[in-house]
Amino acid sequence: MAPSAAQFIATAFAGSGPFSLCYPDHKCKRLIISHLLSLFNEFPSLSPRASHFTTDDGATFYLLVATGTIAATPLTIWLLPTYPSGPPLVYVSQTAAAAITEDHPFVNSATRAVFTPYLLTWCHRRANLVGLVRNLQRVFHLYSPLLPTTTTNDSAATTTTGFSLSLPSHVSKQEAIDRLALALIYDISGFRRQVIAETNDLLNQRSDLEDRRKRLEDGIKELEHENLRLEERMGLMNSQIHSLQKWLEERKEVRSGEMEVEKIFECVDRKSRVVLESSAADLAIEDVMQKLDRALQEGLVEL
Repeated sequence: MAPSAAQFIATAFAGSGPFSLCYPDHKCKRLIISHLLSLFNEFPSLSPRASHFTTDDGATFYLLVATGTIAATPLTIWLLPTYPSGPPLVYVSQTAAAAITEDHPFVNSATRAVFTPYLLTWCHRRANLVGLVRNLQRVFHLYSPLLPTTTTNDSAATTTTGFSLSLPSHVSKQEAIDRLALALIYDISGFRRQVIAETNDLLNQRSDLEDRRKRLEDGIKELEHENLRLEERMGLMNSQIHSLQKWLEERKEVRSGEMEVEKIFECVDRKSRVVLESSAADLAIEDVMQKLDRALQEGLVEL
């Protein structure tokens, strides 16, 4: 650990006014200093600083912060006024070189907040900053929250967004919990993607079925209209057939030879009667002329 880190922490605790650190318990101050010195001693890639932190309810605190890179991941660790009884806040620092993967099991892509099982099950009797960063190092080696492959001067030089769940022969309880949590969350994420894909496929099929149903309904309506038109035509034809049958029944005498064919047709008015009589006279004259012509040809009549 560089002497400047210890000197910075001592100077920060000696501040006053708006730059007075918000750690009122003197026993906690000694424990915080001890935890920070142990952290910077084991992880020289991290460095201390102090800054104002504003909570969601608008309260502002002047707090110690550890920043740096662990497992190729830039981190910011805030020591809240409740530390060490309560866990610190850990964020993946904003960088222009890399973006956070949206489905990381332990990092919120919107707030960039980190919530590993170590933080969620924080117990001040057995948890500390060194244990936390060791846990983060293992977790981010397994599954980096950054999308591209990156390199750093940290002991973990390279990391990718993929991870391995194979267990070595000897692992700690916390590491086993981390690996199991990763496996479960990764499986849940895969299952969620599968369910979403199947749901979208079913929605597409539903849309296709709705289109088919609409076409079938339109076809049924068209067939019903055609059926109505055919029924109307059939009714008209039945009416015409009935009228024709009635007309034939009224003229049975013609079929039996008791009535002349000419009497079948009746004139409905005077004009029709004149036309009929004129046509009859013309036909009669033609018949007489044909008879005379045939008689002349056969010599039955002499001129």
